[in-house]
Amino acid sequence: MEPICFDGQANLNLVLWGDPQVWEREPKRLARLQTACETVASAGGRLDVLGVLGDVAEFGTKKQYVSAAAALRVAAQKAAHIFCVTGNHDVRVRNYRKQISAFHAFLSEVPHAHVNPGDRYYFSETVNGYPVICLGADRAAFEASYLSEKQLVWLEARLFEAEKTGVPAFVFNHQALKRTNGLPVTWGGYGTWRGSVGRQSDRLRAILERHGVVFYCTGHLHYGISAYNYERSGKLHMLSAPTVGVENHGPNALPGQGYVLNVYEDRVRIRGADFIHGVFLDASLPGGEKTVEAFRMSNQAIINLA
Repeated sequence: MEPICFDGQANLNLVLWGDPQVWEREPKRLARLQTACETVASAGGRLDVLGVLGDVAEFGTKKQYVSAAAALRVAAQKAAHIFCVTGNHDVRVRNYRKQISAFHAFLSEVPHAHVNPGDRYYFSETVNGYPVICLGADRAAFEASYLSEKQLVWLEARLFEAEKTGVPAFVFNHQALKRTNGLPVTWGGYGTWRGSVGRQSDRLRAILERHGVVFYCTGHLHYGISAYNYERSGKLHMLSAPTVGVENHGPNALPGQGYVLNVYEDRVRIRGADFIHGVFLDASLPGGEKTVEAFRMSNQAIINLA
C-alpha cells in the first residue's frame, strides 16, 4: 500500500473527513480522530486544507469540543488551513445561538482554523487562489439542514464571483443533495429526501449548478468509500466523505477513511485513504480513485471525467 503523502506539484492539496462525532461514551471515535490527525501531521508533502465536514461532536458539548480541538491541533502541524462545518449533531439538541458561540470558541482553539462569524456558521475564504465556501444550518434540525434565504442569496453571490476566476470552487456542507451519492440506499433505503439537506435540496442544487465548476463536499452518510461517494452532474461534482470517527457502513466499512484531493491547473485527482494505517486505498476499488479533468477556455471550465 502507498503511504499517504501530498503532492508538492499540485496547486492545492486537500484532506476531507466526515463525522468525527466525538463522544465520551464511544472513546474509539476520538482515538480514530487522533490517529488520523497524527497521520496527517507525519505525511510527506504540503497540505493546504483539512476539511471536517460536520458532526464534529455528538452533542456539541464544551467537553467534546475541547477533545476535538486537542486532536486537530496535531493536524495543524501540517495543515495550513483547517475548515470545519457544523452537522446536525453539533446544533440539534442545544440552544442554537449558544451553539454558534460554542463552535466559534472551539475553532478559536485550533491553530490555522478558519473561525465562523459570531452570528452564523457560513463563511468563505480563498486558499491558493481557490474559493472555499463553508455552509451551515440557520436553525436546529434533527437530521436535515435549514439554509435561510439570506444564506442562499449569499452563496449565489460567492459562486458568481468564483466563476469569474475560472477555477473550481470547493463548497463544504454536512448533508448531500437528495437522490445523490447513493441516497436513499446509503441512508437506509427509504424516503425521498432523508439523509440529504432536506426540503431546500432542489434550491441549493440549482444554485450549485449555475456557476462554474463546483466541488460540493459533504459527510453525514457514514458510508465507506464506494461507487456512491463521487457523483457528477455537468459542472457540479458531488463528493461524500466517509466518517473518520464513527464506524462506516457499506461494502467497504474500514474505520478512519477520508479523501485526499490534489488540484492542478488542468485536473483534480481524488484518492480514497485509510487514515488509521496511513495508506491510500487500492485505486482499483470502486470509488478508490478518480481524476476529473478541468480545462479553462474563455474563462469557462469544460469538464470531462477521465
